[in-house]
Amino acid sequence: LTSQIFQNTGTLHPGPRSDYNGFDVGAYTGPTYSLSGDSVQFGNLAVQVRDWRIRQINSDHLSVTHENGNVSRIYRSDGTLHGRVNSFSGYAAPLGEPKCAYLAKSYLQIGDWRIGALGIYHLAVSHRDGKTSAVYRGTDGTIHPGPRTDWNAWTIPEELVIMGSKEGCETSSLLA
Repeated sequence: LTSQIFQNTGTLHPGPRSDYNGFDVGAYTGPTYSLSGDSVQFGNLAVQVRDWRIRQINSDHLSVTHENGNVSRIYRSDGTLHGRVNSFSGYAAPLGEPKCAYLAKSYLQIGDWRIGALGIYHLAVSHRDGKTSAVYRGTDGTIHPGPRTDWNAWTIPEELVIMGSKEGCETSSLLA
């Protein structure tokens, strides 16, 4: 089930939904499919999936932005959710060279943020400081917003990099 749809208008459409699921790999469609093979790119505290960019704007904010500049979701380090504040656009700066943005087996790390699989049914968006902003549950397509300290993606042990770069992740706070 789909827990949340992010639209290029900056609007959100919560689940549960059975349409717009990105896991129909056999259909050769979905968010990561591309004939050119460049549908996922890593940059400076950012990952771009086709025309969407997830970027750490500063040490307190992670933004989900469409290439047209509309921001659909802002995750804040205090565990709260915000949206439609286009001044937090992930496209305000070029993608840049990969720096502390990488995919591992169980999580995607972007700077001080992890989007991680906790078990087989939960996906958490968590800040390094210990707060989780949202938990997306796959069994029923529901969203469980923060602030919360349980279901934290930073409890997942460090893993090998599959794509992207771990370079620059050593600093405790990557952006002031």
